[in-house]
Amino acid sequence: MTPRSFMTGDQEKIIQLLLAYRTGGNVMRYPTVWRLQLLLDSRVWDLEQDIRLWENTENHLMACALLWKRQREGTYYALERILHPGMLETELPSVMLDWAIERTGVESLEKATKLSLSVFPLQRILEHDKGLLEAHGFVRSIAGYNVYMTMGLDTRPTSINLPDGFQLLPLTEEDLEAYQATYGFTPVTIERQRVLLHNKEYQHLIVKAPNGQLAAYLECSFSRAEWGQNKQRAGWIDYIETQPSFQHLKLAQVLMLRAFEHLQAQGANRVMLITRHDNHPAQSLFKKVGMEFDDNEYIYEKEIDTRSTEVIKKSD
Repeated sequence: MTPRSFMTGDQEKIIQLLLAYRTGGNVMRYPTVWRLQLLLDSRVWDLEQDIRLWENTENHLMACALLWKRQREGTYYALERILHPGMLETELPSVMLDWAIERTGVESLEKATKLSLSVFPLQRILEHDKGLLEAHGFVRSIAGYNVYMTMGLDTRPTSINLPDGFQLLPLTEEDLEAYQATYGFTPVTIERQRVLLHNKEYQHLIVKAPNGQLAAYLECSFSRAEWGQNKQRAGWIDYIETQPSFQHLKLAQVLMLRAFEHLQAQGANRVMLITRHDNHPAQSLFKKVGMEFDDNEYIYEKEIDTRSTEVIKKSD
């Protein structure tokens, strides 16, 4: 395998690699196609330095590692590893960890600060990859873990009504600035939101109060390219939030059920989402609309500082 840096035009190749990886047996886990696009667009701050690609002798992309963080000046890096299914049992998963540790170490040295590097074990080689992570100095986080929840869409979801005067609508350009101001998750650019607005595989739903205020919203997504290669046609609830003054009105339940209807109408036979283990209000909401716990996902972490970088450089 030949490693190289990211170049203009590689994003679509990485998406195609992710589709091969997911349809090989990972469609119920992150990252989804839309999640990866989010990372590439707004969480990888140096595309050339923080992405590494591996190609075979025929110049086919076989693996991609990328380092991302929510804020440019943040000290917490996360590593995503995407491999062609045929590469899972090669040395590449270990090589990708080596690259991520060295790259984070260089960044730690340049900024003269300690950094944290986190990664999830590869699901299809879970026990083997846990061993690799531990051999590279990663330890399982004690701070928490992610929870996956799911529900089949083989029956029509039950609907409930909004309170009088409230409206459930698709997000439009007219409300985009208000949406950005209300958005409670890590910000994305208004340009990215505008692109998503016009994609048929990504849906924004909003609830407006009688006075026109944006009271709640939901984003959901799916990938027809993924569905075309796999019988498991999963749709995803990506983001949902209700403004504090409206949280007693069951607006989130209305949004969830409407999202189920939308995804089912598009052809999804299952809905998935991911949340934090300690987000009990969200989990309670998801259970009320029929979702069940699917699996837990534990994160592994390693602290990187200038001393570890010096060790890496001496061993080169």
